[in-house]
Amino acid sequence: MTIEQQIQRAIQSALQSALAASEISATVVAEKVHAGDEGEPENEQYPAVVIVTSTPVPDGNKSHILRVPCFIRAMSYLPDARTKQEYAELCQIIFFALQDTEEWQEFPDEDIRADIAAITIESGEEPTVDAGGMVVQETRCAVHACYINTIEE
Repeated sequence: MTIEQQIQRAIQSALQSALAASEISATVVAEKVHAGDEGEPENEQYPAVVIVTSTPVPDGNKSHILRVPCFIRAMSYLPDARTKQEYAELCQIIFFALQDTEEWQEFPDEDIRADIAAITIESGEEPTVDAGGMVVQETRCAVHACYINTIEE
C-alpha cells in the first residue's frame, strides 16, 4: 500500500467513525484506495465524501518528514430545506474530524509506511452547484507525516 493510500485510508476511517457517532449516513470514498474498482457503483449514494491526495512532498533533501496535499469534497444533490441542515452538519463533521483527531495512530494499516502527525486545514471553499444539480464543498488540507523505513532483516 502506498503512502497516499495509507493516508486516505486513515482519513476515511476517521470520517467513518465521526459519521457513525452522528445520525448522518454518507458514503466515504478514498479515491486511491478504491481506484481498482471498475466503473461507478450502480447504487451511488449521496451525500458522499471523496478523499483525494496528491504526491507526498519531502520537507527537504532526504527528509523523512512528508507534506501531502489533500482535498476532501463533501458532495450531495442540491439540498432542499429538509436536507440542507444535514449537509451543513456533514461539512462540520469533516472539519472537526480533521481538526480534533490527535491520535492518527488509532487508524493504522497493516503496512505502515508513514506516521501521520497532524492534518491542517489550509482553506475551505464555499459550496458550489454544478449543472447537474450537485452541490460540492471542498476542504484543502495538508497531511504532515513521518516516513518510516521498513527494512526487513
